[in-house]
Amino acid sequence: MMLTKCESCGKFFGAEKPDQKLCSACSVTGTRLARHIAESGDPKFAIARDIVYDHPEISPEDLRLLMIERGIEITVREIMSYVKDGRLSIKNAPQGNYCEECGRTIVGGRLCPKCSNQLEKAITAKNDTRPQTTKEVKGGQSPIMHTKNK
Repeated sequence: MMLTKCESCGKFFGAEKPDQKLCSACSVTGTRLARHIAESGDPKFAIARDIVYDHPEISPEDLRLLMIERGIEITVREIMSYVKDGRLSIKNAPQGNYCEECGRTIVGGRLCPKCSNQLEKAITAKNDTRPQTTKEVKGGQSPIMHTKNK
Protein backbone atom coordinates (compact mmCIF):
# COMPACT_ATOMS: atom_id res chain seq x y z
CA MET A 1 0.00 0.00 0.00
CA MET A 2 1.36 3.41 -1.03
CA LEU A 3 0.58 6.85 0.34
CA THR A 4 -0.90 8.82 -2.57
CA LYS A 5 -2.48 12.26 -2.96
CA CYS A 6 -6.01 12.19 -4.44
CA GLU A 7 -6.17 14.10 -7.74
CA SER A 8 -9.73 15.23 -7.02
CA CYS A 9 -9.80 16.42 -3.39
CA GLY A 10 -6.08 16.61 -2.53
CA LYS A 11 -6.31 14.34 0.53
CA PHE A 12 -3.73 11.64 1.13
CA PHE A 13 -4.91 8.04 1.11
CA GLY A 14 -3.51 4.53 1.04
CA ALA A 15 -3.57 3.41 -2.59
CA GLU A 16 -3.95 -0.33 -3.07
CA LYS A 17 -2.76 -0.17 -6.70
CA PRO A 18 0.02 2.00 -8.17
CA ASP A 19 -2.34 3.47 -10.80
CA GLN A 20 -5.07 4.42 -8.29
CA LYS A 21 -5.49 8.21 -8.55
CA LEU A 22 -8.69 8.86 -6.51
CA CYS A 23 -9.43 8.20 -2.85
CA SER A 24 -12.40 5.97 -2.03
CA ALA A 25 -14.67 8.96 -1.26
CA CYS A 26 -13.98 10.65 -4.62
CA SER A 27 -14.27 7.43 -6.59
CA VAL A 28 -17.65 6.71 -4.96
CA THR A 29 -18.75 10.32 -5.60
CA GLY A 30 -17.77 10.00 -9.26
CA THR A 31 -19.74 6.78 -9.61
CA ARG A 32 -22.69 8.28 -7.75
CA LEU A 33 -22.56 11.38 -9.96
CA ALA A 34 -22.58 9.34 -13.17
CA ARG A 35 -25.58 7.37 -11.89
CA HIS A 36 -27.48 10.57 -10.93
CA ILE A 37 -26.83 12.18 -14.32
CA ALA A 38 -28.09 9.04 -16.04
CA GLU A 39 -31.22 9.03 -13.84
CA SER A 40 -32.11 12.72 -14.06
CA GLY A 41 -30.60 13.76 -17.39
CA ASP A 42 -29.67 17.09 -15.77
CA PRO A 43 -25.95 17.35 -14.90
CA LYS A 44 -26.41 20.61 -12.94
CA PHE A 45 -29.01 19.01 -10.72
CA ALA A 46 -26.96 15.84 -10.24
CA ILE A 47 -23.89 17.82 -9.17
CA ALA A 48 -25.96 20.08 -6.89
CA ARG A 49 -27.53 17.02 -5.26
CA ASP A 50 -24.12 15.46 -4.65
CA ILE A 51 -22.75 18.66 -3.11
CA VAL A 52 -25.78 18.97 -0.82
CA TYR A 53 -25.36 15.30 0.12
CA ASP A 54 -21.72 15.93 1.10
CA HIS A 55 -22.48 19.31 2.78
CA PRO A 56 -25.95 19.06 4.38
CA GLU A 57 -25.77 22.50 6.07
CA ILE A 58 -24.94 24.41 2.86
CA SER A 59 -26.92 27.51 1.87
CA PRO A 60 -28.20 28.08 -1.69
CA GLU A 61 -25.64 30.88 -2.24
CA ASP A 62 -22.76 28.72 -0.97
CA LEU A 63 -23.95 25.88 -3.22
CA ARG A 64 -23.90 28.25 -6.19
CA LEU A 65 -20.34 29.36 -5.32
CA LEU A 66 -19.11 25.75 -4.97
CA MET A 67 -20.62 24.86 -8.34
CA ILE A 68 -18.99 27.91 -9.97
CA GLU A 69 -15.65 26.78 -8.49
CA ARG A 70 -16.19 23.47 -10.26
CA GLY A 71 -16.85 25.29 -13.53
CA ILE A 72 -20.64 24.94 -13.54
CA GLU A 73 -22.66 28.12 -14.07
CA ILE A 74 -25.87 28.05 -12.02
CA THR A 75 -28.08 30.69 -10.42
CA VAL A 76 -29.72 30.73 -7.01
CA ARG A 77 -33.05 30.84 -8.89
CA GLU A 78 -32.24 27.48 -10.54
CA ILE A 79 -31.26 26.01 -7.17
CA MET A 80 -34.46 27.29 -5.57
CA SER A 81 -36.49 25.81 -8.44
CA TYR A 82 -34.99 22.41 -7.54
CA VAL A 83 -36.04 23.04 -3.92
CA LYS A 84 -39.52 24.22 -4.95
CA ASP A 85 -40.00 21.18 -7.19
CA GLY A 86 -39.04 18.94 -4.26
CA ARG A 87 -36.00 17.54 -6.08
CA LEU A 88 -33.49 19.07 -3.67
CA SER A 89 -33.71 19.62 0.07
CA ILE A 90 -31.59 22.39 1.56
CA LYS A 91 -31.77 22.99 5.30
CA ASN A 92 -30.54 26.60 5.09
CA ALA A 93 -32.86 27.61 2.25
CA PRO A 94 -35.14 30.56 3.01
CA GLN A 95 -38.39 29.24 4.42
CA GLY A 96 -41.70 29.66 2.63
CA ASN A 97 -42.77 30.28 -0.90
CA TYR A 98 -42.23 33.42 -2.91
CA CYS A 99 -44.52 35.28 -5.29
CA GLU A 100 -43.44 34.54 -8.85
CA GLU A 101 -44.23 38.10 -9.89
CA CYS A 102 -42.77 40.34 -7.16
CA GLY A 103 -40.77 37.96 -4.90
CA ARG A 104 -42.67 38.63 -1.65
CA THR A 105 -42.94 35.78 0.87
CA ILE A 106 -46.31 34.04 0.62
CA VAL A 107 -48.00 31.25 2.55
CA GLY A 108 -48.90 29.20 -0.50
CA GLY A 109 -49.70 29.28 -4.16
CA ARG A 110 -47.78 31.10 -6.86
CA LEU A 111 -48.78 34.77 -6.41
CA CYS A 112 -49.18 37.12 -3.44
CA PRO A 113 -52.66 38.60 -2.89
CA LYS A 114 -51.63 41.95 -4.44
CA CYS A 115 -50.28 40.37 -7.66
CA SER A 116 -53.20 37.96 -7.77
CA ASN A 117 -55.65 40.88 -7.61
CA GLN A 118 -53.74 42.74 -10.34
CA LEU A 119 -53.84 39.66 -12.58
CA GLU A 120 -57.55 39.17 -11.90
CA LYS A 121 -58.26 42.84 -12.76
CA ALA A 122 -56.24 42.55 -15.98
CA ILE A 123 -58.16 39.43 -17.02
CA THR A 124 -61.50 41.04 -16.14
CA ALA A 125 -60.59 44.19 -18.08
CA LYS A 126 -59.62 42.12 -21.10
CA ASN A 127 -62.89 40.16 -20.94
CA ASP A 128 -64.96 43.35 -20.57
CA THR A 129 -63.62 44.76 -23.86
CA ARG A 130 -65.10 41.90 -25.89
CA PRO A 131 -68.37 42.72 -27.64
CA GLN A 132 -71.26 40.71 -26.28
CA THR A 133 -74.71 40.06 -27.61
CA THR A 134 -77.73 39.71 -25.38
CA LYS A 135 -80.75 37.50 -25.50
CA GLU A 136 -84.10 38.12 -23.90
CA VAL A 137 -84.48 35.89 -20.86
CA LYS A 138 -87.12 35.93 -18.17
CA GLY A 139 -86.14 38.69 -15.77
CA GLY A 140 -83.83 40.68 -18.08
CA GLN A 141 -80.90 40.46 -20.43
CA SER A 142 -78.24 37.75 -20.35
CA PRO A 143 -74.88 37.70 -22.22
CA ILE A 144 -74.47 34.77 -24.58
CA MET A 145 -72.05 33.60 -27.21
CA HIS A 146 -72.59 34.45 -30.87
CA THR A 147 -74.56 31.57 -32.33
CA LYS A 148 -76.49 31.04 -35.52
CA ASN A 149 -80.24 30.69 -35.12
CA LYS A 150 -81.74 27.58 -36.69
